[in-house]
Amino acid sequence: MNYIKDFTFQESITSPTTGEIFYSSTGDNVTIYISGNSTSRTILFQGCDESGNWYSIQGVRLSDFTKATSTTGTAEVWNFDMTYWVGIRMNVTAVAGGTVNIIGKVVDSGHALAVSTTTSKVGSLANAVTLQANASTAGNGIAYTPTSPMALVFEISGTSTSRTIYFELAGPKGVYVTHPAIKVGDSTYTPVASTTSGNDTTPTSYEVDIPAGYSFIARVGAVVGGDVDISGWAVAQ
Repeated sequence: MNYIKDFTFQESITSPTTGEIFYSSTGDNVTIYISGNSTSRTILFQGCDESGNWYSIQGVRLSDFTKATSTTGTAEVWNFDMTYWVGIRMNVTAVAGGTVNIIGKVVDSGHALAVSTTTSKVGSLANAVTLQANASTAGNGIAYTPTSPMALVFEISGTSTSRTIYFELAGPKGVYVTHPAIKVGDSTYTPVASTTSGNDTTPTSYEVDIPAGYSFIARVGAVVGGDVDISGWAVAQ
């Protein structure tokens, strides 16, 4: 891991603002330092996917290893793993009685599941994956079969008004069984076997681990009123 740079998310702000966005595609690890003389403040930790959709993300407060998606504190240090995110920001939604500063230190961990198209900094180990391409009827789509263990994050979009998608995995015998995925942004990290969410208006992203030599599909069980697109990025574990 190599130290890259300092990055200013918020500088002496006295009113609510989303602040600056740090874009990455090499799985950077970011540590932020919150300071300032404000008497109160609320800071939301947020990450975006390839389409620019924002989600709550968990950070770890280094003083006591508390996990949270926001803070009202100051003189705090928080750490974030950017493996699944194209960009992150420190969204100050409230501040009173003074200023807020948030400075980050960035360390390159060398891999990413999410790849920024905003910068030219692309993780060399990230592979593009397409699971469904303009699917307007039910079907398995395109199986992804890695030759080494991979972690995959994929986004569901498209023009459909409703859809049902099942997450499944097949071993060498080619028999598909349920293989739950975790919704990106779900702070409970609850695995789900299927979803009915995700379109061009409100894309939805999921993450899943795939063993070497196994095939993963996001099977469209039903689709109405348009099509389904499912694509993402995979990185070696």
